[in-house]
Formats: sequence, structure tokens, C-alpha cells
Amino acid sequence: VSQSRYYSIQMEAIFNKHPEIRRTALVKIVKGSEIVPALVIERHDKKTRMTESFLGELIKSKEVGLEARFFGNRLGFELSLYQKNALNQRIYLPVPPGSGFANKIINGGNVENKGVELVLNTTPVKAGSFRWDLDVNYSSNRNRLIELNDDTKRYLQYGPRAVFIVADEGELFGDIYGRGFVRNDNGEIVVDAAGLPKLTDSKDVFLGNVQAKWLGGLSKYRDWE
Repeated sequence: VSQSRYYSIQMEAIFNKHPEIRRTALVKIVKGSEIVPALVIERHDKKTRMTESFLGELIKSKEVGLEARFFGNRLGFELSLYQKNALNQRIYLPVPPGSGFANKIINGGNVENKGVELVLNTTPVKAGSFRWDLDVNYSSNRNRLIELNDDTKRYLQYGPRAVFIVADEGELFGDIYGRGFVRNDNGEIVVDAAGLPKLTDSKDVFLGNVQAKWLGGLSKYRDWE
């Protein structure tokens, strides 16, 4: 940390790793004429099955921050870089109705959440008892499914309807798929006899992602006596 009358700089780094503990019980579930041992979390209903190999969730996080002030606190910024990984996350998957269960819970491998946050603090005007502060903030966060499970490589978040939202292994959470426009070899949209765009028969066209690429804001404050 360095400080003087005109500037100050502070840097911070945080690293953390901890398991998430949930109350569990080893019970036996009757499935038809078969008694199946299962690990059940108390808050889950009887329609959900978990295997004995189910693991507890583990959270790993790290963060680095930098804060600086200049010119008698009239100019400053706060910068933060962070990354959080959730290992063995609980993910619900549908199962065939004939199995006797509505869902099964699997361990979701590795879900990564990382981003950057930046705040710029300024005082453009300071004269006598009058003060005008202007702050600008920027943030960008990406939530990605690094690894899912051997049973499946796609997690369905919403659908299937006209569109569906999924997380594919190695891709961002919130990818939107649905019917798209039919295009010719030049990439131009094909229209029908009425002049309306033709739609694809399948719903496997990538339409976008629900996550914002970045967020920003502007705030001002005036003070005088």
C-alpha cells in the first residue's frame, strides 16, 4: 500500500476453497419389486433418485483487486478480477417415466463463473462548498459449463418449446436454439411466394445467448452548502 497527499494505491488478492455441506441420509427406495439403495438429500422429493456415488459440491474461488486514488481523491478507480468454479454441482435431469422416478441428480463436473468489475470515480468540479461527483461503472461476467458428466454433454435449462435454452459442455450457459431462417449458398434469407422468410424445419439453429456481454452505468452526485 502506497499513500501520500496526492495519491493512494491498494492491492488485494483472495483465494478460497471450501466444500458445501448438505444434510444427507442413506436410505432404501422401493422401485417395483426391487429395493435400491440411494443417497437422498432431505429437501428433495421422493420422485428424485441419487446414487451412492453422488459427491458433495466443492467451491473454489479467487479474486484480485486494485484500488487507486489520485489528485486529492478527485480521480480514482477500483478494479476487480474474479473466478469461481463450482465442482460436482447438482444438476437435475429427466428420466423415462417407466423408471419410477421423475428426475435424477448428477454431479455437474465444473461450472465456471468469472468476470471483471471496474468503477471510475471522478470529481470534475470542486469549488468552495460546491462539489460534483461523476462515477462510471463497467462489469462483464461469463458463466461457462467447463465439464458436465459422462452421462450427458448438454444440460437443458428451458424447453423444449418454440425455442430452448441449453448449456453445452465447454460452452456458455444460456445458449438459445430454435428455428432459424432458411438461407441460400450466399447466406441470403430465402422467402416464399408471399415474400415471407422461410423457417428451418429443425430447431437446432443457434439464435444467441441470454448472458449480457457487458453492463455499464453512470451516476452523478452534487453537494453544496
